[in-house]
Amino acid sequence: MGEPSSREDASCEFSELVAGTSPTDFPDHTLLAARVDLLDTLGCALAGWDALGIREVRELILKKGGSASANVWGTGSKVPTAEAAFANAIASHALDFDDNHPGVLHTGVSVVPAAIASAEAESVSDIEDILTAIILGTEVADRLATATIDGPGVTGWLLTPLCGYFGAAAAASRLFQLDANLTRAAIGFAYVQTSGNGQSTLDGSLGKRMQPGFAARGGVFAAELARRGLTSPVNSLEGQRGYFNVYHRGRYLPDALRRGVEDGWFMDEARYKFYPCCGWTHSALECAIAIAGEGITADEIKHVEIGVNAQAFNSTGTPLPRRYEPQTPVDAQFSIPFVFSTAFLNGGVTLSDFTDDSLSRRTVREFARLVTVSIDSELDAAYGRTISPARAVVKLHDGSTREHTVLEPLGWGSRRIEKDQIEEKFLACCHYGGVKTDVATEVAATVLEASGKDSARYLFDLLSVAR
Repeated sequence: MGEPSSREDASCEFSELVAGTSPTDFPDHTLLAARVDLLDTLGCALAGWDALGIREVRELILKKGGSASANVWGTGSKVPTAEAAFANAIASHALDFDDNHPGVLHTGVSVVPAAIASAEAESVSDIEDILTAIILGTEVADRLATATIDGPGVTGWLLTPLCGYFGAAAAASRLFQLDANLTRAAIGFAYVQTSGNGQSTLDGSLGKRMQPGFAARGGVFAAELARRGLTSPVNSLEGQRGYFNVYHRGRYLPDALRRGVEDGWFMDEARYKFYPCCGWTHSALECAIAIAGEGITADEIKHVEIGVNAQAFNSTGTPLPRRYEPQTPVDAQFSIPFVFSTAFLNGGVTLSDFTDDSLSRRTVREFARLVTVSIDSELDAAYGRTISPARAVVKLHDGSTREHTVLEPLGWGSRRIEKDQIEEKFLACCHYGGVKTDVATEVAATVLEASGKDSARYLFDLLSVAR
């Protein structure tokens, strides 16, 4: 654990993988998986275009100006490459509806905006070059995440931005056509910038929405620095003061960083959310739907006790006032009591349940006060490093109880949602975000089917006028 022995730093292998892999090395199903991840990320971005905090940051970036290299989606305006990646990434993450990858992180939200901005700046014409960069950036970020022994709910480090810097740097390096040495330098520059603490989830801060944007921007900037021949830490991942020793106190699995491509690509293991809130709330959410489905009403319930693993409890279940009286959409997205209450009373949750107006609904807040969350030692022991299962015990006023357990919510593990459902989700996100139906349909067709000369340029043009 944490001892790479005499092996060279994993950044060497990563850089050779990123620079040396050919698009023909990917099986068709992996290329399709990248298209699906791209589509899902774009849908989340277009739905989050007007979310709280996103408009203000976008206006700031547009006002700053700079070289017109890549589009801020939906504005018809171009800004410097790294700034475009930042603006598009924060929109992608704003509604907490984006993809999920092994290791518990959202990979696409940093890698995809970095890849598209870099591709546009480099005048890439074939969408398959973007797909290649997305697959390789995903591989780097996901290997880092799965090699991490202690999850975000334990360490306080959010793996989405932490690993996102490296994934975005890898994707940008590929599209900048950097060789292995320069790509390794980009990975080092990603580490120089890496950040991503979880305090925003406790404070309900809009900073939560920004963190993957910093990763996307930082990754692109890292590749830009490396391209100019500047030097960065060589042993950025496993060095004495490298990523794993500094951020994770040496608790990691070196062999997980070095898995062979014969083991498959992590892109194939991406999963997609069915509910627009933190994944650690999803099992509890489905418990609420199941219990309500038994015909029990809120008036009959005296108390609800929900057991989850330590990660879910620390991130979405601690008895903070903001869990019960959410002040911001981020509070609500990261609250098991709020999400359970909403799902029980409404039969599920939708994007409209996390708007400013929805946070003050009296019936939801009153029912949420009946909900307490604790660490279930059995679930924590068996599922401590995964998205948490949930066990809900409902006590009724008549003295009886109801119990329901969800080990794997929809969208996770074996209950994945597939391409057709992702396309439906994308169109629904576009409708929520005010995107014209014909534009949304054309974006979906381009992402899922187009290839060859000018396919990427056509996508750039569509995204520039998507609003």
